[in-house]
Amino acid sequence: TEEDLLWALALINSRSFVAATQDDYKPFSLKTSEDGQPDEFVRLLCPLADLFNHEAEPPTLALATEVNYWGLSNAKGKEDFFLLSPLRYDEPGGEIKLPYGAETNLELLVAYGFLPKSVDPGSVHANPADYIELFGDIEHLVESVAGIAGYDDDQIERRIELLSGMEAAGAPLAARPGSLGASAFLLGCLEVALADDRMLEWATEEVDIECGHAVPRLVAPKNASVEDQDRILELRGAASRISMEVTDQVLCDMPTTVREDVEQMEEALAEETPRNRKMAMAIQYRMGVKKLLIDFYTVAALEWERLGGQTTEPPKFMVMNGGDTLDDIIPEPEPEPKSSAS
Repeated sequence: TEEDLLWALALINSRSFVAATQDDYKPFSLKTSEDGQPDEFVRLLCPLADLFNHEAEPPTLALATEVNYWGLSNAKGKEDFFLLSPLRYDEPGGEIKLPYGAETNLELLVAYGFLPKSVDPGSVHANPADYIELFGDIEHLVESVAGIAGYDDDQIERRIELLSGMEAAGAPLAARPGSLGASAFLLGCLEVALADDRMLEWATEEVDIECGHAVPRLVAPKNASVEDQDRILELRGAASRISMEVTDQVLCDMPTTVREDVEQMEEALAEETPRNRKMAMAIQYRMGVKKLLIDFYTVAALEWERLGGQTTEPPKFMVMNGGDTLDDIIPEPEPEPKSSAS
């Protein structure tokens, strides 16, 4: 039946591994052939191996190490075997987990049917790989700021060409959890896109540790005037300000207020049914998106003020929510009681 087919497809999608084959026993490494690529990839089901829970992997680690945590190996001509290499080992008796990949919360929900527990409002964001795109691509970003800067078509094209030619041009232009440095690629692209024509020659790429890859930057030459150096700081502040405005609009465009989310969650949890479980998961995801965006807005606002900006009005999403944020109406989780064992 169609129901059986959907069940089987969901089983394979959520339980199977896409694994690289290797001629020799080489744990962790994917690079086996002369061109640095795996010999081939296969999709397989491996009983017991699919029981490991997910451990979030920071994008910085994923990009820096190019590690795969499982693979199909062959040691000295023996039969193929499936090799698992966890990210880390905890204390004896602790749970061993595997990173399923640098997956966003949406990808985890759609592919595997779960969300990191600490997406719950009032707690620390658990998934460093999560992000919410604010611009679809570089062209979208440049065209969005063109009206602010008063660019003509040639100036727009020049900036698109410059940013598109950079190493990490395909990275998401997104708000990420954590410090503002995690979203350095977004802010760097805005900084360069807003730059005066003569400053575009100062555009370069610098590896950002928090972001995990190269990001665009304006770096003034040694003989630059104080005014030029101040101008770069002004552009960085403007990049923070624009990211705040876009984030504010994304939050305003969401279909519910924070208080409505809380009320709907309470209703979904009132009765344990399959439909309510799915509804609660969807609401939890939506609240996690809002928390990420609100946290990003907050750190971007602090950077804007640090660079001399002044915020005279509350953000529109605060007005729409009647002044409520997630932290306003959801109490912080109570600390776990300490063990009385000596």
